[in-house]
Amino acid sequence: MSYLVGMGDTAGLENPFPAPRWNVPIFDGHLDLAWNALGYGRDQTLPLAEIRMREMPTTSENGRGAAAGLARGRDSGPASTPGTTPAPAPAPGIGPGTATVCLPELRRAGVAMVHATIFQRTGNRKGPREMLLRADPDFASPALTHAAACGQLAYYQLLERRGEVVCLNSAPAVAEHWRQWQAGAADLVGIILLMECADAISDVEELDWWRRRGLCGLSLSHVQRSTYAAGNDCPESDGGLTDAGRQLLVRMAELGLALDLSHLSDRSFEEAEDRFEGWVYASHCNCRRLVPGPRQLTDRQIGRIGARGGVVGVVLCNFMLSTSEAKPPARDLISLRHVAEHIDHICQVTGSIEHVGVGSDLDGGFGREHVPREVESIAGLRLLPEWLNKRGFTDRDIRRILGENWVSFWIRCLEGPGELTSPGGDDISNQAD
Repeated sequence: MSYLVGMGDTAGLENPFPAPRWNVPIFDGHLDLAWNALGYGRDQTLPLAEIRMREMPTTSENGRGAAAGLARGRDSGPASTPGTTPAPAPAPGIGPGTATVCLPELRRAGVAMVHATIFQRTGNRKGPREMLLRADPDFASPALTHAAACGQLAYYQLLERRGEVVCLNSAPAVAEHWRQWQAGAADLVGIILLMECADAISDVEELDWWRRRGLCGLSLSHVQRSTYAAGNDCPESDGGLTDAGRQLLVRMAELGLALDLSHLSDRSFEEAEDRFEGWVYASHCNCRRLVPGPRQLTDRQIGRIGARGGVVGVVLCNFMLSTSEAKPPARDLISLRHVAEHIDHICQVTGSIEHVGVGSDLDGGFGREHVPREVESIAGLRLLPEWLNKRGFTDRDIRRILGENWVSFWIRCLEGPGELTSPGGDDISNQAD
């Protein structure tokens, strides 16, 4: 199987990747597929060109959507989208930017597996007269958050029933799916189900319900304070874990769920990492030493994840890649070289090639406007090996970074306790158990 680069459906490019020795499957450690589908109406089964065409009148000029709060005070000014007819600008912050991800594009790019997220939060952060937008991840009560999250779970179940994806939740399934992609015998994207922000779990006892429906890992918070922990935007005086968060960690370990340390405050990170007895990882984080800010990981945090056998997925969002004066940095100032720098730094800190991977977070509240200049779609990941090779990484190293590290992590993690059923095999409507 030969994987391709460029804009593909959006530009008609069919150029084989220039270095066949790097023509290997990719594992992306963080994609909000269901949130994009249900929040922005992006049918993930459509070609990328069609998704973009449908959105031309409504794509936000600043290219950032409901997750603009990820970088407080870093919104950019208006910027046109090359190759499109300028559209009337909606209200600031509305619109997810130009799409870069869909299932056909993942297959075309050779992305064999992804962490597919369920992403909703509890906390009414709107004024009394402000309307809740469909893409807004915040809900006013735990029950509403749970219901919205179940909608995202149902979307993944439907995709699996229709033969668009395969849900992976056991070590043998992960290993076999990867082997088939390596042999060119598979083209369905395998998804490992994660939850970004545990607010959708309305109480600790409910965690078992989610586990039975295929959930493999979760993070405790997202940016702000959640039911379980302080997020990366909280002041240190806001505290770390809540009592519910401590109880949740105990049950997670008992069920064999892995802990995503992304988006935690430093205090929450330290307590969670110290208390949790299971596997840990960071699905989408970069290096604070290179780009200061609480959203990134310190060298000590990176080292702790590596010491416990975890993996850090490097993000392709420009404000997490560079300290440019532009906030966020202009697209033409950032390249995949910056991604390679963060990957290299994680390797230096951990002393190993085994604890870093890709966690692109593409379409995670930002679009093409705020990713490295070579990246026209997720297929741009195929250009990353060139920059890694320039920094001295071997072909074997590059294969590990592109996917094998994540695969090895989940094979080890899923060999533990907590047998699962497929999300497609245990319908959410069957709640009697």
